[in-house]
Parts: sequence; structure tokens; C-alpha cells
Amino acid sequence: MPALISNSKKCHLDRIRFIRLGAFSIFMEPETNAHVVLKKRQALFNLKSNNTGEDIISENGNFIGLSGFMGQSQENSTGDFLRPSSVNPPASIPQSRYWFNQSHAVGANFLEGLKKDWEVKANFLYTYHELDLKGSSNTSITSLNPDGTVVNTLNYSRKSDLNDLAQKAKAALSLNRNAKANFFKNDLNFSIDKSNSRSTLELDGIPVYQRTHANGFSIQNSLSTLLPLSKQSKRLVSLQSYINYIHDPEWYQVDSLRALQFSDAAMQSALSLKQLKRSNSFNTTNTVSMAFSKKDLTIVPSLKFLYADELLNTDIELTQSANLVQPMQVPWLNRLRLNNFNTQASVGLNLKRERFRFSLNLPLSNNIIHVKDEEHVFQRDLNKWLFQPTLFTEVSVKKFTFSATAARVNRFSSLTNIYPGYVFSALNINAYQSPIEEATFTRAGSRIAYKNLLLNIDANAGYNYAYNSSNIMLSRQISDNGQQVSTAILQDNSGNTHALFLSFSKYMKKAATNIATGYSYTRSATMNLLNNNLFTAINHNQNASLRMENSSLSWLIASYNIAYGYSKRVDRGTDNLTYTLFQATRLSFYLSEKGSFNISGDWNQYTIAKQQFNNQFVDAFYRHTVGKRKIDLELKWMNILNTREYEQVIINTIQTNVTRFEIRPSQVLLSARMNLR
Repeated sequence: MPALISNSKKCHLDRIRFIRLGAFSIFMEPETNAHVVLKKRQALFNLKSNNTGEDIISENGNFIGLSGFMGQSQENSTGDFLRPSSVNPPASIPQSRYWFNQSHAVGANFLEGLKKDWEVKANFLYTYHELDLKGSSNTSITSLNPDGTVVNTLNYSRKSDLNDLAQKAKAALSLNRNAKANFFKNDLNFSIDKSNSRSTLELDGIPVYQRTHANGFSIQNSLSTLLPLSKQSKRLVSLQSYINYIHDPEWYQVDSLRALQFSDAAMQSALSLKQLKRSNSFNTTNTVSMAFSKKDLTIVPSLKFLYADELLNTDIELTQSANLVQPMQVPWLNRLRLNNFNTQASVGLNLKRERFRFSLNLPLSNNIIHVKDEEHVFQRDLNKWLFQPTLFTEVSVKKFTFSATAARVNRFSSLTNIYPGYVFSALNINAYQSPIEEATFTRAGSRIAYKNLLLNIDANAGYNYAYNSSNIMLSRQISDNGQQVSTAILQDNSGNTHALFLSFSKYMKKAATNIATGYSYTRSATMNLLNNNLFTAINHNQNASLRMENSSLSWLIASYNIAYGYSKRVDRGTDNLTYTLFQATRLSFYLSEKGSFNISGDWNQYTIAKQQFNNQFVDAFYRHTVGKRKIDLELKWMNILNTREYEQVIINTIQTNVTRFEIRPSQVLLSARMNLR
């Protein structure tokens, strides 16, 4: 949703689901698709809703989803510059475990054929997503001298109760022509976003009340066409033009400041603080390219022109009493404008043979960036030529495949990391009073694959290396309650990552068993400037896994997974270690041709120092098909053990977090799926 409209001879209604039985409350998950087909017209209507923790919002993806010669599009994001502070949810378990949601999505898709080769499509989509998340965390940050002696250790706790509400309406209109002589496609996309959030955060037991509001919109148009050079010529020229405009106002308000720390006396004594932000962005990309082919070789030269004009205005207002609102002056505001001109010429070489592939892209670009803020007397300029090649090659020798990749990519400051005035978001304060960032990323990797179909063996081994460098570093000052003040400074900043991976799988036909093993090792080094201490943190991560699946019995499929993880951060002579152990098993019983029963369980264990955290989940569901219409009845029992809290340990480059997150209670769900013709 949006969905593809396909040919059909009838009008029908399909995929109806109703779930209305819950263990502790009422859960619902209706879904309906209606497909109407006439002579030259088609329509598809979608309705999907749930409060069971399932994600139906991200399923929609990019509304148009264009790439290559068919045009360009992007999913414009608004309302995410200012956010409340809250405990991050766990990434190691499915979000359906901890999402307390109310989600609805309604879509309509229309297709009409016009004269000759022309057709028009229209898509509409509305989504409503309300989410409640509750969690707590304990954080430890140790500051060390260069010789490794401890300066001090910061320990703070946070507990958050977040309510997030997001509404989005999208519309897209597409005009297409696909003829023998040429190709034409124009897509117009419009989106309106509205979001509100409320968060009660306890900093070391002291409550902080936060609110955010955003109401933005965006419009983009993508035009793409293929034209012959002449009536007699077989060569085609690809023309693309893309225009994008975003309007994105938002604000963030904190109503209780007792737990917060500010260097400004007026902010420290205020009753509440409100950060306002208004931004507008216009950018366009125009490309012309042509392909020349001879035997196995294809050469694609192209010219590209990009232009961006962006504005960022921010203000902070203090409420000192019921009727007194005090606007803050420099350095607590921004009036920033950024212009970016980019001209690029590139040549792509592609060689494809039966056992050999080679691809090389050679782009040369000129980047002109102008940034100005008259309130701060702040101006930055950059004019630089860049060469950013990418390479891929692959060779097959008997049952082996060898491949290698390499790339060099450059990045400069965007509007959201060049502003000179301070911005308050998620209880932290940020400013970038530095030159334009010039960052370089270099990537290289190789892979060996072995595949033997007769022996049912599949094996892979590979190594990747990444190096990044920048002229800018973030200097972070962290107070004893976890608040951060981050400022960008001119400082050489580099890091690197080494990654090794191995995998092996084999299917044993006589035993009807599949075995798969894997191992990965990653070493990363990053530079940090924390509380005026410059240091390099080195992280080591190792993971080993084993998976087995057996189907020797016609009525049973059994699988078992186990994975072990080891993480170590080396920081000027001190080591921080965590261990993780994950196990999962699944039994699928096929009781008859129309019925099956599945039960699954997983167990997560985290160990740090002498502390150990365990999490267990067990789920079961039964599915049965009845009637000539093949109605699928399904009974699910999720979280049978009624686990109410998930605990995990995370080590990053500067800190160690122990996080606890509230889990959805045990719930029983009954569903029915049917097709109505």
C-alpha cells in the first residue's frame, strides 16, 4: 500500500482479517483490499489497521520508488530536527514485542489508459500512527587521563514514558508513455506531515516534561524520458529533471527545568524553554546521459547539474512567569542560508561476460558551497573539485567466485550541521561554529564464494576495510545528569574499520538436515573529544552462530539457532567487556493438509562484569483452512511467559548503557483470512 494494479477479469475483495480477542485487553487487526477492474480503468483500495505491535507504516516505503533511467525520488523527512529525550528501544528484538500502538493506513490507487501509449496513475495514502514506549537506562561514562588513570566517572539514570503521534497524507500523480520510439514518465508527489509527541523523563528521579510539534509539507516532481538522436538513429538519450521543495516548521518545549543545567542564568531560572525552528529547502537535479555498447562493453557518459537553496531559522523563548516570554538573542538563534552548486561529469564502464564482470564509474565534480548568517556575522565558502571513483569486479572459476569492490566518497556540511547558533533538542545543546566539513570515506572489500550444487555446499569468506577522515570534530561536554553540549571544532578526525566474515552451509539429504555456521569479527577505531580529553576508542566485536533445521519427519520441521557475541572497548588502557548469548528454537507440526501448529521460543542473555540479564519469550499459533473459499483461521498466543521487561547491555565508543524496556503483555489473537469474489 500503495499496491501494484494487475490485470483481472472480475471485481473482487480479498485478504480480509479480523482479530478481536485479547488476553488482557481488546486487540484488533483488520485488513481489506478491494480491486475493481473495468475496460480501461482499474482501482485498488486498501485498509489496514492494528494495535498489536505490528508495523504497517514502514510497509508503504517510498511512495513512488523511482531509480535509474525511470527518474528520481526520495522519501522526504520532516519533523525530526527537534526531538524529546527518551530511552532508546532495544534493537535486538522485534519491535512488535515492545510497540504499544494504534496504527491505521488507508490507500487508493487508480490506473486509466489514455489514447495510444499513454496512461495515468494516481495514488493516495493516509497513515495514522500513535505509539507509547516506556523504558529506563543506567549509563556510565569514565573520563581518563592520557596515562589511563581515572579522572572521574559519571553515572546517571533516565526513565521515560513517550507518547508519539504521527499523521501523514500522500498523493502522487503519474503520467506515462512507453512507445517504441521513446519513453516518457512524469511523477508529481505531494506529502503533508503532522506529528506531536509528549514525554515524561525522569533524570535521576527528577521529572522533566517535554513536548514537540511539527507540521510540514513537501512537493517533488520527477521527469524522465528517452529520446532517439534522430529518426534513423538507434541511440537513445536519457533526460532527467528532478525538483524537490520542503517546508518544515517545528517546536520543542520543556516545562520543568529543575533537573537541567544551563550556563545562561536566565535559562537556569526560567519556568519553561521553547525551541522554535523554521526551515525551507529547494533542490533540483538535472541529468543527461547516453549509452554506447559494443559486444560485451557498455560506456555511459553523463552530465549532471545540482542546485540547492536552503534556509534555517531558529529561536529560543523563555517563560519567566505566567505573562512574561523572553526571546533569547545571539548566540541562541540562527538566520542561516546555504547555497550549493554542483556540476558533475562522469563516465561509466561496464563489461559483462559469462564468467567475468567489471564495472568502473569515474565522476569528476565541482562543488561550490556558500553559507551565511548575518546575525552571527558568520560566512563560510568552499569551491572544490572532487574525483570519486567506484569499482566492482567479479571472476568465476569453476565453483569459485572472486569479487572485489572499492570506492571513494566525499561529503560536505549540510544545513543541519553548519549552523553557528546554539540549538536545544533532546535536552542537549548543539552548535557548529566551524569551517565547512570536508569528510572523505574510502571503502575496499573482497569476497570469495564457493557453491557446489551436487554436494549442497555454500561457503563465503570476505574482508572489508573502511577509512574515514574529516577536518571537523565534535567536542562534547557531558554534565553529571547526562546533558551534552556539543560544538564543532577544527580538528583532524579519522577512524577506520576492519571487518572479516566467514559462513558455511550444507544440506544433508539423507538426514533431511540443513546446517549453517557463521563467524564475523569487526575492529573499529574512532577519535573522541569528551570533556576536553582527546582519545581514540577501539571496539572489538566477535559473533559466532550455528543454525540447524531438520525435516526428516513428514509431519514435523524442527529448527535451532544459537549465537554468541563478544564486545570489548579498549580506552587508554581500560577494557569494557560484554557477552551475549542468543538461542531460539521452533517446532512446526503439520497435523493435516489443512492444519498446522507452531511453537517457538527464544532466550537472550547479556553479561557485563558480574551482572547477568536474561530474557525469555515463547509464542505459539495454530492455523487451519476451512471451506471451499479456503478461509484461513489462525489462533496466536504471543508472549506466553508474559515477560514484562526486556534488559540489554550496550557498549559504544564512550559509554556503557544498561537498558530496560517495557514489553507487551501476553496476548491471544484470533484472525480470519478470506477472498470474496
